[in-house]
Amino acid sequence: MKAGGIVAQRPPDEVVNAELVQEVFGLPAVVVPDPVTGGPLVVPARTWRPAPAPAPKKNPLQDEQERVGTPEPGQARPSPNGPTARCNRRRGRARTTRRG
Repeated sequence: MKAGGIVAQRPPDEVVNAELVQEVFGLPAVVVPDPVTGGPLVVPARTWRPAPAPAPKKNPLQDEQERVGTPEPGQARPSPNGPTARCNRRRGRARTTRRG
């Protein structure tokens, strides 16, 4: 129906198409078979856009390398707390502050 008048009178499979939807509703559309019922399924053409691809998940180690920087081959990576803190952690000692 459009403006109170019948536009098409037949089974939906025979009359529902993109041209009819454009004429009646003023909506660019794509008409595809419904995967459940097999009848016509109207999908708006103007507003549909494929979903953006999800961003690849980053490796936590990669984040650390970007933050600190990747050392040259044969070179030790600098510790964020200084060289003494790194050594003390390896030996199981807590970091202490010297008092003068």
